[in-house]
Amino acid sequence: MDILKTAHPALVRVGILTNSQNTMTASTNRTVESLAQKLNVRAQIVDVRNPDELDAALAVVKAQNDGIVLSDEQVISVGDSPRRIADFAPRNRLSSSGFIDYAHTGGLIGYGVSPAPAGWERECSSEWAARSVSRLHP
Repeated sequence: MDILKTAHPALVRVGILTNSQNTMTASTNRTVESLAQKLNVRAQIVDVRNPDELDAALAVVKAQNDGIVLSDEQVISVGDSPRRIADFAPRNRLSSSGFIDYAHTGGLIGYGVSPAPAGWERECSSEWAARSVSRLHP
């Protein structure tokens, strides 16, 4: 949320899309609400348990908020949900942020760890070995 607030300093109300069926949701929501308070942003938790509930959740977010934060990867990892959210946000003048995959589908801001490309272990090991050998035998 801090990245979204930096990108959109006028942000005062944000809808947080979460899935109450995810065992980590309660803890995540407490963290998000605490961060929102520190950023002087009102956070509204909007529960989305399955893709069929997404349109109704987005309508709530649109009516009451300036932005969308996707705090639960389960919300955006099912079906075409990432694309639907990424299309919805700018069409309704909402800033949005989510996990890295959200940005790959066209979302405004994505954050997180990018998956390593295939074979990265071998490449890293080869580079490390070459550097190590060059240090030992200049």
